[in-house]
Amino acid sequence: MPKPPSKKCPETLQEQIAQAPSDTVYLLLRVSEVGQAQRTAIEKAGFEVRHQTTLIPCFAVSGPGSALQALLDEPWLVSVELDGPVRAL
Repeated sequence: MPKPPSKKCPETLQEQIAQAPSDTVYLLLRVSEVGQAQRTAIEKAGFEVRHQTTLIPCFAVSGPGSALQALLDEPWLVSVELDGPVRAL
């Protein structure tokens, strides 16, 4: 029986990952705190941490979409969203 969709990640993103789980995705993982334990868990899941911020606790990561499944139940993971280019106004 498949797991129900996680409320931490948009359903459309979960569907995209399910269709191509080995494709590289660029994500923003919003967390309750930025620390070595979170970074280690993210890297162990299969992601590369590209950047982290503490003002808004977040990790910018890349890696296979399938790696996200290992993190969705982590209590420190608040939400997940696609990372994209930032443009100045």
